[in-house]
Amino acid sequence: NSGGIKMSTEFFLTAKNTQPWYRVAYGFYATSVGAGVIFAVPSFIVPQQYGGGWLGLFTYPFFSGFPIFLVAIMGKFIKKRFPEVLSIGSFAKWRFGNAFQTWVTLNVLLNLGIALAAEFTAIGSLFNNFLGVANWIPIMNVAVVTFAYTALGGLYISLITDQVQTLFIFLILCVMGIFVAVNFRTGELGPLPDYLGVTYTGEASFATLGVALISSTLFSDAVWQRVWSAKDDKALDIGAAVGGTLIILVSFLFGLGGFIAAWAGLVSDPNVAFLQLLKVGGGDIPYAVLLIVFMLAVTMNESAIDSFQIAIGDTLVSLFESFGLKVTIFQVRLMLAALNIPFAIIGSYNFSIVNLYLVTNIMTTCVMMPLVFGLVPALDRYYTGASALFGSFFSLFWVMVYGVLNQVYQINGGVFNGWSDISAGLYNTFYAVYDYPPFVIGLGASMVGMAIWTGGEEIYYRFIAKTERPFPSHLETPIEQIQTAVNSEVDVIPVSAVVEKEATQ
Repeated sequence: NSGGIKMSTEFFLTAKNTQPWYRVAYGFYATSVGAGVIFAVPSFIVPQQYGGGWLGLFTYPFFSGFPIFLVAIMGKFIKKRFPEVLSIGSFAKWRFGNAFQTWVTLNVLLNLGIALAAEFTAIGSLFNNFLGVANWIPIMNVAVVTFAYTALGGLYISLITDQVQTLFIFLILCVMGIFVAVNFRTGELGPLPDYLGVTYTGEASFATLGVALISSTLFSDAVWQRVWSAKDDKALDIGAAVGGTLIILVSFLFGLGGFIAAWAGLVSDPNVAFLQLLKVGGGDIPYAVLLIVFMLAVTMNESAIDSFQIAIGDTLVSLFESFGLKVTIFQVRLMLAALNIPFAIIGSYNFSIVNLYLVTNIMTTCVMMPLVFGLVPALDRYYTGASALFGSFFSLFWVMVYGVLNQVYQINGGVFNGWSDISAGLYNTFYAVYDYPPFVIGLGASMVGMAIWTGGEEIYYRFIAKTERPFPSHLETPIEQIQTAVNSEVDVIPVSAVVEKEATQ
């Protein structure tokens, strides 16, 4: 029992159908905008060799917020048709079965885990770079604090803290904005440098960022939990509209700060480009302002981390329960405590945040369309879990093939050096280089793979088995269930019993 609310494992993880629009909005914002945004957006825009330039200044913020609108649209459909779901993996189970649910869940865990590790990396790097504090100290403190209140009240408490944290973040942003407006003086900025203009990376970002950020959002149960928590469709619509808009606005402001600092010639390290605006007269950042920066970073960091922590718990519980294993709230709390440890350790190694995200961006891209096509009722009879799995692995295979071929022909001039080229090609594709071909191939190949398997099944049923393709029993309507029973020559289920059973689900 928390705050007079009866606490079940489901409510602990989803606060299902209880939250007003403003908490949904704050939740969407807090989940999508952590401390990493201070570094990630400018570091994508301003690097001289591979920066996105002014196109990246618009594409990165837009595609950070736009997926929230898509999630709201999809979420209303899922909640109406599959009201039992607790996670996106749970939807995969209800639509496709346990095998595809397990594959989706593994991708969700990878996505959430990397997002959590990236947030730990961001806060550790900030304290280490500016205060000389060992990375693990702020990481440990944030992990313990967020776990403490998240373990106490679950998603419900996380949503309340999101509201308070978001309001505090906007207060600090206003103070920083006033400070920059008063103190930042560069005179004439001069002509825009070429690397801040239209660049290859900026043009490619419509595919790289567009696909990457949409797919990573769809495979984040931290986002889907906000969908399940909305008390009705109106709360979800308004919450998504406000939350998505806030995400775009704040991401743009951090990107714009880094862009202006780079234009003024103040940036040597793209990762801290935004912070260059805070230096007075070309000197150091004033201590009072530095304190505000740290307050902002810690608050944004905590608001994202608690969301990822409870989302990982939700994802795991949904998987366990699909195999008949009941999980108590106490067991969920133990899982949350244990899961913090490996991701905090990864965060202490200070990997590149952008490169960490590339790993999960590629993986989720290969699974995105197989999952999304499950939302189309007209495909229920024809599009199965086997089709979805084959499409996902078919896509992943061809992305890997592209990585190796790109290494051989674009980098080595057509000379194949064996395992070294295979490993280098996969490393560049999945970790080192953001480029559009893997994302386009991932999307296209997944749909080709789905079509191949679905077509093969159709050929089998029509010309080999010479029977009508069966309708998945877990998706049948009451009338279809009765017809299946008749065709199978078993006792017919009374219509009233079937309808009553559906109504209670």
